[in-house]
Parts: sequence; structure tokens; C-alpha cells
Amino acid sequence: PYGLRLRPDSRAFAQGQPQKWTEVRSPHFLVATNGSERQGRQLAYQFEAIRSVFEQTLRLRVESGKPFVVIGFKDEKSMRAAMPEYWEKKGQAHPAGGFLSSGDKIYAFLRLDAGGENTYFIVYHEYTHMVLDLNVRSLPLWMSEGLAEFYSYSTIREKEISLGRPDAYLI
Repeated sequence: PYGLRLRPDSRAFAQGQPQKWTEVRSPHFLVATNGSERQGRQLAYQFEAIRSVFEQTLRLRVESGKPFVVIGFKDEKSMRAAMPEYWEKKGQAHPAGGFLSSGDKIYAFLRLDAGGENTYFIVYHEYTHMVLDLNVRSLPLWMSEGLAEFYSYSTIREKEISLGRPDAYLI
């Protein structure tokens, strides 16, 4: 959907019922999810909030000029059906989320059931790289990855944003 070339595994789709996808639009993002509408709104809120951190707090350019589509898969099964290449090879990591950039759109995708302390870790990390690339010609790898890691551990709640919280696992 939405121009992203997903390769649906026909066996996975044949075994289940057709999935209902909900579209949620925010000022800067289009969210498509086979989760609930509430989850779609939450995804849009999270992306608007992290965008605002970069734009208003750091005064960085955040507009790439391309439409930004966020795809929220309700579970691993639905992500696997849409992106089977991540499950084809034994031992290959199964993503909880990621970024793809095509010629005319930017995509973020994530599993809504991934849970954990920071569900949005990977998409915040990759979003940080995108914003840095829009603003700085060249950064040393250590700085680019360091900033992406810092912002990936952000927690965004309704009335509070916490940036750069340390990961308990890494301490």
C-alpha cells in the first residue's frame, strides 16, 4: 500500500482473513495501520512530537520535501506477510521497525506489539539520521551514531518528553 513495494506472502494472506487497514493523517505524516485507529493516532502523535523536538528545540530543518508514510503492523505475523524477506533466511534478525526511502517517499515501519520500554527506538534512531542528513553535509560516524542513539532513547508521553534516557540493558 501507499507506493511501498511490499512483497506479501500469498500463503500467509491465504490462511487469514483480509486485513483492515486504517489511515490516519496528521499535519506532517500519513499513518497506515492494520492495528486499531487509536494505535494509528498514537503513531502519528509520536512522529509529530519527535519532529517537533528537532524543529522547535534544536531549530533543525525537518522537511525533506517527500511525503512521509508510517506503516504500523499490528504484530509480527502481519509484518512477516508484508515483508517476508526478513524471515526467509534462518538466523536473520526479524525487525521491530525500520526506515526505507524510495525516490518519491520516505517510509517508517514498525511492529505495534514489539513492546519493551521503548517501542519507537529504531524509528527514532533512523529519523535522527534523516534529520541530520538534511542539515549537515558530513558528520563523523561516531557523532552521527551517537546522536541517533541519544535521540532513539527518547520517551514521548502526553505531557512530558524525555530525551536521551539511558538504556538499562546497556548500563
